[in-house]
Amino acid sequence: MIATNLKVNRLASTVGISSGKVTFSWLPTGVQTGFIVAIKANGKPIFESGIIRSENYSYTPDILIPSRSYVEWKVSLIDDMGVIGEEVKSTFVTVPNKNEWKAKWIDPELIHPKYCRRADEGLPLNKASYLKKEFVYYGDGRALLFATAHGIYNIYINGIALDGYFLAPGSSYYTERLQVQGYDITSLLTVGTNEIIFTLGEGWWRGSTGWHMFRYCYGTSLSLLSQLEIDGKIIAVTDESWVASQSGPLQENDTMRGESYNAQNVISDWHKVSVEDFGYDNLVATELPVTAHERFKAKLITTPNGQKVLDFGQNIAGYVQIDIEAVGGEHIRLTHGEVLDAEGNFQNDNFQNKETPLCRQIIDYICKKGRNVYHQTKCYFGFRYVLIETDMDITGEEFTSVAVYSDMKQTSFFECGVSDVNRLFLNTLFSMKSNFVDVPTDCPHREKLGFTGDAQVFAETALYLMDSYPVLRRYMKELISCQCENGCLLYVAPPQGGPQPEPMGMDGSAGWCNAITIIPDMMHRFVNDISDINL
Repeated sequence: MIATNLKVNRLASTVGISSGKVTFSWLPTGVQTGFIVAIKANGKPIFESGIIRSENYSYTPDILIPSRSYVEWKVSLIDDMGVIGEEVKSTFVTVPNKNEWKAKWIDPELIHPKYCRRADEGLPLNKASYLKKEFVYYGDGRALLFATAHGIYNIYINGIALDGYFLAPGSSYYTERLQVQGYDITSLLTVGTNEIIFTLGEGWWRGSTGWHMFRYCYGTSLSLLSQLEIDGKIIAVTDESWVASQSGPLQENDTMRGESYNAQNVISDWHKVSVEDFGYDNLVATELPVTAHERFKAKLITTPNGQKVLDFGQNIAGYVQIDIEAVGGEHIRLTHGEVLDAEGNFQNDNFQNKETPLCRQIIDYICKKGRNVYHQTKCYFGFRYVLIETDMDITGEEFTSVAVYSDMKQTSFFECGVSDVNRLFLNTLFSMKSNFVDVPTDCPHREKLGFTGDAQVFAETALYLMDSYPVLRRYMKELISCQCENGCLLYVAPPQGGPQPEPMGMDGSAGWCNAITIIPDMMHRFVNDISDINL
């Protein structure tokens, strides 16, 4: 008998958790009568339980897991015949405590954009920043990289994209909670000089958010904080020695409106960064990463009015990946929508708010010579259909849609002899996936907001359909973090528009803010323990 579905603090996928007390859990393949758990931190044994006679599938050892550590743990299960089964192993990384940061906040921009509340006030979207640092690796030791940002970041080690979190560091009430990620990058390093590049875009920090399409909700500047350690020794930190540029391939970007990307661009104007003092008091470990999941191939159709449209056959929240050969300089524009109109033509009017800037959901891509492989990194869209505008000859095979959502596994399945009922179940499932992107949201396009009413109505279904406890746990922490000084709970968490010290709109109203009791009650019914929500 072996253990399956190994988790740490109810998380199957971890990109940096808090140090201290940790709960390990698993599922057995047979009748369990006992278990053995052993733990190493940075290669050194720190705990072994010995044989514990128990039918419990979780265990919280009486030790404190150290911070800034690569932790390996293994569990062996004992069956009803007393036979000890094969060891199963898993790993995770713990992030620095607030007093262990040696890195400085760095600002990559020489000129900050002028503040404008909405995206239709005449100012262009901002360009992404590239930040670079070189460091030496001598060929031994485990390399851990810790990072967070004001904005959305992506990491490239020696030109290779670091996977593990889409839209990092995630959406939060940033004045109180800014998530930190931790990555093991050892396998990407080579002996000698290595290069690390971050791309940094608008994100929820200063990009368009909510039904009002507000911008600059938390500030007009972007910033990065990162620390690289090898076997606990700090090798590189964000500081004055880093350089930055705004002339890379990724140009204008916005969470609601889209991205423009010129693959022909070569960065040549690196300049110095500036150091900021934002402190570390609001830093918290990651709750649950947003990751890529299902992939769908496109069917190219021609609509009655002559448009070329990609039909992926499934409404999702996510992105389109391009994989195409080009001469160089060709332009591809992708406009994303959910449904065709009554005549079968492309449209996206169904999710526009005509009183605010349009939620464009547009990707503009300029090809380089040779093979072009690209997908957006600073935003996600809700769509099934994509209007494609290009002079290139395409078949549809060049495009794949990829669903993104919080890293949850499906836990309920249904199938019957009526195809329409089966389709209804799948629609419900994919609606959940499209709206569990970091926090439970109301829609994946025009708002992307964590409405409490929507979340509390669906919470029980969500707990049945998928392993969504970690998403709801994180959402409760967000709701608590943005509670007003007078005790009033907001009806959207994280709040639209940034810091909100006073109640407004439906804040505090019944049917919305009693999510603070309804959702934990549902969670308790499923796991019989909500101590990790810190209510």
